[in-house]
Amino acid sequence: MPPYPSPYYRLYITQDNRQVFLRMELNIPEVHTGEFPDTLKLIKTYLPQALDCMCSNSQNLPFRQKVRDTAIGHLFEHLLLAYIYRDRSACPPVLPAVCGYTHWDWNRHPRGSFDITISLPRTHSSLLIPAVGRAVSLTDRILSSNMRKARAGRTAPHRYP
Repeated sequence: MPPYPSPYYRLYITQDNRQVFLRMELNIPEVHTGEFPDTLKLIKTYLPQALDCMCSNSQNLPFRQKVRDTAIGHLFEHLLLAYIYRDRSACPPVLPAVCGYTHWDWNRHPRGSFDITISLPRTHSSLLIPAVGRAVSLTDRILSSNMRKARAGRTAPHRYP
């Protein structure tokens, strides 16, 4: 599938019978939600149920807390899961539990590259494209909110070599 259009990243998607694989490649230097102060406010406004998703992380923090400083790829994973979960009742047969995993290794891949795996059977793939579109839209809204503030001089974006 061709990459989804976003001014902030490229998103590639493949799928097998049981899972969806997404590769997110940021083209901005910021890689964590802590660099986007409106993240929590925007999620509360547009997709509050994403904050109630379970989250496995080394600090055992609920996503409601983790979202304040997590990798952008991990944020995208949770937004995508929340949209899939929200729309699941429209797609018979009953959708089994859907879970996701985000991995990055910036020693092997460029900084800002994320591999996201979502357990979504191909039988429910009709949920995927609309959910990805909505997750892209909300992620872009979050990222653009910080860019507008940076251009206005209210927030200096963090730059990394």
